Amino acid sequence: MLLALVRHTLRPSEGTATAMLRQVSVDGEVARIDVPTSLIWGRQDRVPLAAAREASVRYGWPLDVIDDAGHFLGADQPEAFLQALRRALDRL
Repeated sequence: MLLALVRHTLRPSEGTATAMLRQVSVDGEVARIDVPTSLIWGRQDRVPLAAAREASVRYGWPLDVIDDAGHFLGADQPEAFLQALRRALDRL
């Protein structure tokens, strides 16, 4: 997931949503991903859905958006998350 990459690129002093938005640029590290990628995003995640949509459009990555879910998709909406994960795996 894109979010996992973003969290690892943040500097410790940049823990705010604003810093995450800056880091979720579709340039830089994200542009270097060269493996099949699917995005699974919680509609209520702190990282704006617009960042996922931009990456999806720019790189042709499929995007599944899960309603009533934040960052912890599996805990917030476990069945919807599993369905999205199955779709992502089926695309491989």
